[in-house]
Amino acid sequence: MNMIRLALSVIVTLLLMVQMGFSQSLPSLKVMTFNIRYDNPGDAEHAWEHRKERVASILYFYNVDVFGLQEALHHQLIYLEEQFPNYERIGVGRDDGKEKGEYSPIFFNPSILESIDQGTLWLSKTPDKPSKDWDAALPRIATWILLRHISTKDTLLVCNTHFDHRGETARLESAKFLKEKLPQMAKNYPVILMGDFNSSPESEPYQTLVNGDTFLDAKKASEIPSIGPERTFSGFKVTPELTSDRIDHIFITSGLDVLRHATISEEQNGSYPSDHFPVFAELSW
Repeated sequence: MNMIRLALSVIVTLLLMVQMGFSQSLPSLKVMTFNIRYDNPGDAEHAWEHRKERVASILYFYNVDVFGLQEALHHQLIYLEEQFPNYERIGVGRDDGKEKGEYSPIFFNPSILESIDQGTLWLSKTPDKPSKDWDAALPRIATWILLRHISTKDTLLVCNTHFDHRGETARLESAKFLKEKLPQMAKNYPVILMGDFNSSPESEPYQTLVNGDTFLDAKKASEIPSIGPERTFSGFKVTPELTSDRIDHIFITSGLDVLRHATISEEQNGSYPSDHFPVFAELSW
């Protein structure tokens, strides 16, 4: 009888060790969304030339596997590609589908992830070509990529976007469109949707995305309580947090867990590297 108990104990211990080893080997993915502010000479001391190294340093420091940028002009992308030669980049200019206008690019680490498919959607009634609709002030895009983890073969769809800053209807219709379109494209794979949504948690576009069982806000889903300021739109100068403009978000679908989340607000000499804070999350799937 004692031998049976001993054998059962050994089996249970081995099973627990296998289970623990399996859980520790599950892949995690560090992602970031960052509105880097377009290169506007009118920004004077906050113009791109004076802060581009700080933008790159944040991405370096957090060692992200996938990051999505907003407001990036072509020459800003060229600079960042030079700083991150081991990453691959996808995305096109929103004005012509080539190099004109702002990009919403996605960078990813090809040593752990491989691209299966990729593309660009215009947030309009004609999403397959450069266009704008509703009350949008400018053409707006969503860049997407289907990524597969090289070692585990787990697959997910990542989308990076930037909603219109003026058109209330355009923001709402963009949210409806992506909420329906992205799960269809991903089929049974999880989805990460990130970007500058110009929409606070109280807004209708945000509520459209999180209502139901499609998307969760990674900040609220984080296993460790999120750190950093509540706002994500900051301006360049360090000031007290008088308002709560949380408009940059990372959303996830089922099949993903949020291990940690942060809104990054490092400053230097009284200023931030962009007028938006980057938002970071580490996910597992």
